[in-house]
Amino acid sequence: YRGPPPLSWRLDSDESLSDWTLTVASTDSVSCSPRRRNGKANASAGCCDATIDADCQLDDLADSMSPPARKYHVHRAQLAVGPRRSDYFATLFKNRRRMTRDESDRKQDKGSDASTNGTYIELKASAAAAFPIMLDFMYSSIGTPVEATTESAVALRHLASCFGIREMFNSVTDFIKSDLRPETAPTYLLEGATYKHDKLIAASLKICAESLMEIKLSAIVLLPPDLFELVVRSPHLVCDSESLSVRVAAYCRCRPDSIDLDVIRSLTDAEIMPRIAPDEALFYIHLLSLFGVDLPDSSKGGAAPTLYDRCVVASPNVVRGALQVKHSPLCTHTSTFHDRHRQTMNKDYDELPSGVKVDLLESTIANTVHTDDNPISREEQSGYEESSIVQSPSSDELRDELSAAREAMMDLQGEIKRLRRKMDKTIEKYESKLNAREDEVQRCKEELSRFVRAPNEHNAPSTCTYQEDVEYDKYGEPVYGEIPPTAMPRWGHAERDGLIYREEVRFDARYWPMFYYKGDKR
Repeated sequence: YRGPPPLSWRLDSDESLSDWTLTVASTDSVSCSPRRRNGKANASAGCCDATIDADCQLDDLADSMSPPARKYHVHRAQLAVGPRRSDYFATLFKNRRRMTRDESDRKQDKGSDASTNGTYIELKASAAAAFPIMLDFMYSSIGTPVEATTESAVALRHLASCFGIREMFNSVTDFIKSDLRPETAPTYLLEGATYKHDKLIAASLKICAESLMEIKLSAIVLLPPDLFELVVRSPHLVCDSESLSVRVAAYCRCRPDSIDLDVIRSLTDAEIMPRIAPDEALFYIHLLSLFGVDLPDSSKGGAAPTLYDRCVVASPNVVRGALQVKHSPLCTHTSTFHDRHRQTMNKDYDELPSGVKVDLLESTIANTVHTDDNPISREEQSGYEESSIVQSPSSDELRDELSAAREAMMDLQGEIKRLRRKMDKTIEKYESKLNAREDEVQRCKEELSRFVRAPNEHNAPSTCTYQEDVEYDKYGEPVYGEIPPTAMPRWGHAERDGLIYREEVRFDARYWPMFYYKGDKR
């Protein structure tokens, strides 16, 4: 015989005699809440959560959200009494009990109806997910530790702070201190930023910066660009420039939709990344082209070298590897990692603009000449030379490639000049037509200005005249007509007063203003 189960919020509400209902909604579903849309949410526990009046219809409110809010059938005594109590719920229930005593007799028999006695709470997604762990802790016996994990610890600490659960706050704080290490630091940095825990942000940021190359990429890419920038630009960063360029390039490949030109320039600033890893040189150049940077993009005067300049300096080995595939058919039939890597680099190299190729080849030739003048041991050669089954391109081959790139660039420049001349001729042609039309319009305006409104005459019948300011004869009859012209010229300021031509159109009459041609007004 096991005996009855211990009291728990996980039991059926009828079996556990639950007397309070907590409805917890994630902020992701709050926008669907009609009560939130109507602006009726009340302030809550002094933090970022929200509550609704205990007498509201929580069932309808929870079902109206997507995803629906989760309901917890709890017990007021368990939440508000004992060493693991919540200061917030203790205050809430005491105030409610005081208000209930002051109410009228019609509410004295209300009992403990969970459908009307409840609290509505809005939490961030991770806090809503950790809410059951908080309830388990409040229902557990003294000495039972909180079941915190790396993913839930910060949210639990936030809940403990919001609801005033001191023992859980201290327990989770101790867990975080023992669990914070390079493998977990990115998660704590992300969660700390979510809940604005400044001390946790500073501690996890320092660990991330000091152990950037030790942390798995899958953990680093969880950080949004703004937090990753803090890590890269941290004064605690322990990482050489080329290794940093590799890690930043990997981050950009994993989060292409979150990266823009400003982020790239911040992450690759010359102060923190003076040198680029050769393997990533072409990737960064393509990234600059993707974000609309005009290439070549070189620094001016004494300014710090641009990312493009640093990529060009780092490119000689990459260009040699790409040209090995181009000049040696053996590379296309091998399956080693380095040869496949060369084939990828060759494709990236071929897609570059001619002007960029010229810069890369000139840097490669200069590097080759310097290497010939200062020979080094084979152990100091790059990985491309160690794994290669063919010799690197000679200086003559590099010069031939440079000449070909320059010829391609000259052909492109010639084509641009040809198109520019063609465009200039087209523009000149249309400007000539436009000037001719403007002269014609001016002549028409001058000709129209010679037409003058025919003035009223006393001997003309009133049906053939119009005057806005009515004049009367000695018998009290209007001297001129009172029907205005049906239409007036759209150009100029022609007088409405003057002779009118009356035109009969079926059962209607139209009145046209009369003008006379005055010839040369001069």
